[in-house]
Amino acid sequence: MLSWAMPRRARIRVAILAFQGLALSIPCQAVADPLNLPVEEHRLANQLEVVLAPDDSVPDVSIVVRYAVGSADDPDGLEGLAHLVEHLEFGGSAHAARGDHTRWLEQAGGSNFIGQTHLDFTIYSETVPPEALDLALWLESDRMGFLEPRLDETAERHEQTIISHEYREHVLDTPFARLPVFVTDEVFPAWHPYHAPTDGLAAIDRLRLRDVKAFLRTWYSPANARLVLAGHFDPEAALALVTRYFGALPSNDVPKRAHLPTSWPIGDVVLDVNGDVPHEFVEAAWLTPALRQPGDRELDLAARLLAGPDGILVHDLVASGLAVSVRARQASCALASEFFVSAQVGDGQSAETVGRHIEAALAKLAAGVDEAQVARARKWWTDVRLLGIETSYGRARRLAEVEDFTDPWDLAAYNRIDAAAVADAVRRFLVPQERVAAIVYPARSRPRVVHREKRLP
Repeated sequence: MLSWAMPRRARIRVAILAFQGLALSIPCQAVADPLNLPVEEHRLANQLEVVLAPDDSVPDVSIVVRYAVGSADDPDGLEGLAHLVEHLEFGGSAHAARGDHTRWLEQAGGSNFIGQTHLDFTIYSETVPPEALDLALWLESDRMGFLEPRLDETAERHEQTIISHEYREHVLDTPFARLPVFVTDEVFPAWHPYHAPTDGLAAIDRLRLRDVKAFLRTWYSPANARLVLAGHFDPEAALALVTRYFGALPSNDVPKRAHLPTSWPIGDVVLDVNGDVPHEFVEAAWLTPALRQPGDRELDLAARLLAGPDGILVHDLVASGLAVSVRARQASCALASEFFVSAQVGDGQSAETVGRHIEAALAKLAAGVDEAQVARARKWWTDVRLLGIETSYGRARRLAEVEDFTDPWDLAAYNRIDAAAVADAVRRFLVPQERVAAIVYPARSRPRVVHREKRLP
């Protein structure tokens, strides 16, 4: 049994966590779907991918534009650039002044105005009544093809300030918000694009308008985008609108990304973190298979078996009073993933004891899983997926991210997973010798074992 108090190798980080044109001749093809919801794929001459999922039983139509670029593509020293571009892109374009995009669609009855930067992609979306689809597509095409003429230093500095405030609010002033960053930076080495900058504010302050324009020209191309329509619309008329507004936009080939290893040794790493928190807190992370790779879906189910309402850790930790709450999740990404287990330690209990219970629960899963439990986990996952795609927006978001259109809602793949596959994934990937564990101690207390300490600025 490994010791959470005396690891063989410990990198110690002590930090203050504030508690504070024309369509190609590719035929429309309905993809086999257990829900009988048609999904059509098209590609314009400029290589824009178009996905149509019509359903007249819903009252609205959702549009999601996904660019295959995210914060993992930030150049070294310019971390936060993808996020800044997203803010500027969301704000308006050459023919829609700042705020007009959202204001015009709101006046037409729209909602779900979202711009989000992820590690691997960036999305923009809206949900509108069917009669406003023409307006929404025109606005999205203007955003795709005509942002740069509107850009100036004033707009860039304005959004830079907003992002800095967001970073302070959501990271610096939020309890435990920096903890996943500490853990992830131990899982992913400095050369990996998922490794985060130590000082996010300093990185944001370095960004300049020339960087924004270069990023736009490099990545914001129809050839690097997918446009999804889901909901109440006529597919033939919608494709004609898409071709009209997007088909003439110029396109360029995006750079080829470097081929990176998918795994590397992490070792037995324990972080002691001091913070202004009322209770001790434990979080552990493992390097796991990338999104949709063998083992990824199996670990989704393992997370449910660990921390679902009838999960092992709920029984062993929460029901016994050792922890107030537990959580487990497989955070799936395109290059590699992380499996997290976290627990808030109960009053008068020991973080090291909680850690040992986590190790024991994983060993129990690795030794074998009951098929009935896996069946319940599969049903729960199916229910969550079905609930998520009840709305046009949920369907559009799902189709913006999926790769395999023969199983667009990703249901069949989960239903094929059995108990042996889940146990095998736990044995292979969630091993104590290759994980990062962080223990957060209240700032007024000291770890029972004092390690070499390093205080972040």
